[in-house]
Amino acid sequence: MTVRVTKKPPQYKDGFMLDGPVKPDGIQWVDVLADATIVKGDVVNGDGNGYFTNTLAAFDATFLGIAQAGAAEAASSSGSISVPVLVMTDTDYYWVMNESGTVAAQTDIGEFIDLESNDGVDVTDATLGTTMGFQVLDIDISAEAVAYKVGGFVYGRFVYAVA
Repeated sequence: MTVRVTKKPPQYKDGFMLDGPVKPDGIQWVDVLADATIVKGDVVNGDGNGYFTNTLAAFDATFLGIAQAGAAEAASSSGSISVPVLVMTDTDYYWVMNESGTVAAQTDIGEFIDLESNDGVDVTDATLGTTMGFQVLDIDISAEAVAYKVGGFVYGRFVYAVA
């Protein structure tokens, strides 16, 4: 059982927002793929050639973690800049927007869901094609939350072996 640091997101914005401090040993610096623009809070994935970007819209084996800073790589070169990534663990908890047009509900708590984009999840997508997902542990469907994103926000963690 986890004790949440916050009862609702510290602010309503795009991306995965870590609930608690960054663990010093959880950061990995990775080289950014040419022409990639990564925003803090984005999902970061490998391209299969040793470079990283933010192109995932569903979990797969290339998923690494969450960008802790932004970076924009020039179109002509890969690896000239690096970005810090909080590597996925099941002990870090996040607030993230539900990008589904369906408002998150109490019945979503406990479900394992998939990404909708590189900075949000979809509570209606429990079909996971890999062995990882995002486990919903709480929801925020307050007026403020749904004003920012119609689906509200969910609280949870990344988990392995859900398929």
